Amino acid sequence: MQQRSKWIRSAPALVVVLLMRARFVFAPITSDEGGYLAVARGWSRGLTLYRDVWVDRPQALLVVFRAINAVGLGNPVGVRLLAIAFALVGTYACGSIAASLVGEPARAYAAICAGALISVPKYEGFIANGELLSGAAGAAGLAILLYSFLHRTRPWQRGLFLSGVVGAFAMGMKQSGFDAMATGIAALTIASLVGQRSQRRARLFGLLSVGAGFLVPFSLMAVHGALTGWHRWWFAIIGYRSQSRSALENANWNNFVGTWKVVEPVVLPAMVVLFAASLGFIRRGHARTLIVFVTWLLLAFIAFLSGGQFFRHYWIILMFPLSTMLGAMLSTIPVPSLRRVAFAAVLVGPAVLTIAALTVPRSQIGHRLIDDPRLSKDEDIAKWFDQHRAPGDQIYALCAAGGLYGNVTTDPPYPYLWFDSVHQMPDGQSRLDAMFESPHPPRFVAEYQTPLLCNPSGAVLNSLTLRYHIVATIDDIHVYELSS
Repeated sequence: MQQRSKWIRSAPALVVVLLMRARFVFAPITSDEGGYLAVARGWSRGLTLYRDVWVDRPQALLVVFRAINAVGLGNPVGVRLLAIAFALVGTYACGSIAASLVGEPARAYAAICAGALISVPKYEGFIANGELLSGAAGAAGLAILLYSFLHRTRPWQRGLFLSGVVGAFAMGMKQSGFDAMATGIAALTIASLVGQRSQRRARLFGLLSVGAGFLVPFSLMAVHGALTGWHRWWFAIIGYRSQSRSALENANWNNFVGTWKVVEPVVLPAMVVLFAASLGFIRRGHARTLIVFVTWLLLAFIAFLSGGQFFRHYWIILMFPLSTMLGAMLSTIPVPSLRRVAFAAVLVGPAVLTIAALTVPRSQIGHRLIDDPRLSKDEDIAKWFDQHRAPGDQIYALCAAGGLYGNVTTDPPYPYLWFDSVHQMPDGQSRLDAMFESPHPPRFVAEYQTPLLCNPSGAVLNSLTLRYHIVATIDDIHVYELSS
């Protein structure tokens, strides 16, 4: 009965998630979603991960995409349903975290805040990006960890082990997914240093249980990495991002400023409410809980900075701790009218941005909500390709349009599906030259970017001139076919 009442309290938040995302289930697939799906499909068909198909993400993310493909949802609609499923998990987890730290009344407030803040279309809240998937899994891991040792005489060791598994799975979907579980481990460590001796021993053993849980997914990923090529795996997971793009290396601060303007109507009111509510939160005896929340928010900000590119969807990382913190504080405001005003102030930004996004025509979603006008073009080119291809034919997006590969069922002929990796990978240019010079290059090439922008040496331009001819122009994109 008690568990049933928890679901009932979370039900409004789950409705919020569905209402904010339903319209976008049938929106065009994005570059990240399409790229992940294409890599996962190629891997499932026998291509070697991190060699024949490549992405700078750990295997757990691709396991998820392989799973939806295996059950017949390896398509744009299936990917959006995946996003909804993880958003629901993250929403319920944030409610559970707030309830564990502050009390049961905080569950509904935190869940509704989370459901709203992680689903805003204006900053790509509806897509199945790594930030949403890893953030939801990380929140779930933290929720299980807190449930397993808070308010208990002895920790629930199996629950702590499970939290480690789930937390590692979060990092296995995106390397920056460490913030929630790192917060939980810090809280458990501090709790292990206080209390009675028997409690301290049990909690220290609980830390070992969490660590053992962590080792399960990480060991599987490391073994697979060793079997498929340790150097390639390590470079994809650690080396590529640290050498090419992070807050410390080639960061895109202009993009940070631009995307801040997008999220400002949501984040700024939330921060004002947090600051105003924090003093009362401390006076009501929640100083230690505030430290936990601030730790999570700071670690999430470090995770946010680690990516370096600061796309709109990066802000999803911060929405999990921010919304949980908001819900917890709101629930403790003793004056109902003041509580309702603060709650409305938090939700008005997401509501206004979502309503505005609902009026955007489907063909303009990529341009106006994602800063990527290729989404509708990807669909049109994919339709043309399906009408003209023969068995075994491939199409290459010159030099990057991951969304195209999410709309076709054939594997990409070139392993690097995103623009940065074409130029940043050590063998990116040489493999591009080799593909066009081989006896069996792709039959079709869609010219998303100019050849010299993709391949400054001019080798690709030369191959297009000598071996290909234009057969169609679709949405201002030339499509080349290999000459007989």
